[in-house]
Amino acid sequence: MKKSCNIERNRLDYLLTDIMPVEVSELFSFGKFYEYILSRQNEIDDIVHELRASKAKNTETPFSGNWASTPLKYSILKGTSSTRELNLVQPIAALNMYFFIECYQKEILDSFEDKSCFSLRYHRKNTDLYYKKKVKRIADYFEKTSRKVDRGILQQTGAFFKIHKFNSVSSFTNSRLWQQCNFKYRNFAKIDYKSCFDSIYSHAFKWCIEKNTVDSKAAQNSNLYIVIDRVLQNINGRSSNGVIVGPEFSRMIAEVLLEYIDVEVKTELAAEGLQVGRDYRVFRYVDDVYIFSNSQEQTELIIKTIERVSQRYLLRLNELKYFKSDTPVIMSTWLGKTRELSDKIADLFYRKHELYENKMTGPLLKDGYISLERLKDDFIYLIHQYPNEQRYIVSFMLSTLLNNVSNKKDGYSLFDSTKQGKAFVLLDLAMYIYSFCPCFEHTQKIISMLVYMDDELKFQTDELNHKKLVNLVRRYSFVFEKGNLNDLCNWFVFFFDYKISLTNTVEEKIEVKLENEDNPILWANYLIYSQYFNTYHEDIKKRVEQRLSYKINQIGIKEVVLQKEFWYVLVFINCPYISNATKTKLTTIVQNLKKTAPTKAPEKATNIICDFLLQTTSNLFFYWGYYHFNTSKQLTFRTYQRTLFKQYKNKRSVELYGSLDT
Repeated sequence: MKKSCNIERNRLDYLLTDIMPVEVSELFSFGKFYEYILSRQNEIDDIVHELRASKAKNTETPFSGNWASTPLKYSILKGTSSTRELNLVQPIAALNMYFFIECYQKEILDSFEDKSCFSLRYHRKNTDLYYKKKVKRIADYFEKTSRKVDRGILQQTGAFFKIHKFNSVSSFTNSRLWQQCNFKYRNFAKIDYKSCFDSIYSHAFKWCIEKNTVDSKAAQNSNLYIVIDRVLQNINGRSSNGVIVGPEFSRMIAEVLLEYIDVEVKTELAAEGLQVGRDYRVFRYVDDVYIFSNSQEQTELIIKTIERVSQRYLLRLNELKYFKSDTPVIMSTWLGKTRELSDKIADLFYRKHELYENKMTGPLLKDGYISLERLKDDFIYLIHQYPNEQRYIVSFMLSTLLNNVSNKKDGYSLFDSTKQGKAFVLLDLAMYIYSFCPCFEHTQKIISMLVYMDDELKFQTDELNHKKLVNLVRRYSFVFEKGNLNDLCNWFVFFFDYKISLTNTVEEKIEVKLENEDNPILWANYLIYSQYFNTYHEDIKKRVEQRLSYKINQIGIKEVVLQKEFWYVLVFINCPYISNATKTKLTTIVQNLKKTAPTKAPEKATNIICDFLLQTTSNLFFYWGYYHFNTSKQLTFRTYQRTLFKQYKNKRSVELYGSLDT
């Protein structure tokens, strides 16, 4: 029997798939922690057994005790001009979430099935026990990468559970269900919850079973809703205000409360004489609510009912985002014009079926003049015509370019070897489009295009092409001057891999941002980037040492993991560039966390984390020694695996995929 080249799923995969935000540096990972935990599987199983026993007793709330930790909070670009806070959880929080799912998976999934009257996106058990390791006919240089990354491609996928019924808003608005409702009902409205995740009060979960808020405070048992309250506080520094944004876990937990509200809304509408399927249909995708009804009056009643019920749980509707219309409704008026320009860009390339039918081996890029300035003008016109859809338009165009460039994975060449200059015309177009919205997702796409092209252009060894790439990067240096560093962080890894440096002026502005951000992962990425010039590297290293010394002095002896400064320990404890004296101080902090004879679950979990951190290896939570594979290629491989936007020719609208459903 042929040996499977897929990866068999383990329950611990949850640490790789549903714990981290998508938008985080490629060099920060739970991957090595995951591998370490596998070596201590028996201890993990013992903790699960202990927690299940506590749940069965039902005399106290599981996950009470020293589980609490503070996430690393940082901001990413939302839309094109505002930012949104994301959260990266600590390893003790990651284990807390894993153990919670181990103990309460059945109750959560059963709840979703029972209460999914309006929900378009909820979790089901994933019956597929294997994750695909690689796609067919992948190009040799990616095949080699795939052998190295293995579990790395699973990280941040949110794929532990199956998403039902729709995995994106656009898949719903392009569905037969959407079309049927547009024909059946006369009236449409769209509303959403205002700052939904930030507004969810963790104690509100208790109110689902204890309507008296006074009684709910004293509730101490293993009921699902009471335990959710506890876990949400544990992973968010004991704060009861808000569900952290970032992990897929948070969307699952928010869904528990939102479905409970849905059921109450449906019940109250029934009392008003409105019947689902006859008088109205309501669909909710996370915090967006779509309403179809027979009349404007019915729509108003539905909205008021949703508003009234949600207020019981301290949620509010966003009055500034009400959208009402007669049916049929068109949600994406920008899409037609955008697709026209996208087709122009796609026509620069041969389709794979065209090459196959004509028995051509490539190149993918057609022989002919590329009217770069005309394409730029058409793009600008589109942006001005639909300014509120700028992010979607940029994503659509970059996806079109990436999808055509990534066809190289099927064994084709991209360019005629005598006309490689056309590659830089395409890259100029891509960077121009990217500069209008340099968010994390778009950064990944641009870097991926560059990595695909590197197979032929040899940016690292071909002196002329390397110089052209450096000039292109510096031509768009304003992106790095003005952009949000958390969206740009993987550029620093790419620049290091490809021996590219920015100008002194740009670096000075980035340094100011680094100081203001106070994010150890950004400092770590930049420290790696700075190695292109030894003097500059020494300067950045000195500044990092000073910052570490200050942060170490800020850390007290009690509740260490609740202090945000502890994140500098997690990131830099295995840094090969800092002094031995600083390493010793970081190590001492971790050693002091260990319990000599742990008896409780959180103490046992903490000791496992400490043992992991005290290893003498270059790769722990942050990958300082990643020379066994090209990080930029791993990033590209992951980007390809994650892409939802693969078949826009099927008349599907653009689909963004990140920690936020946009």
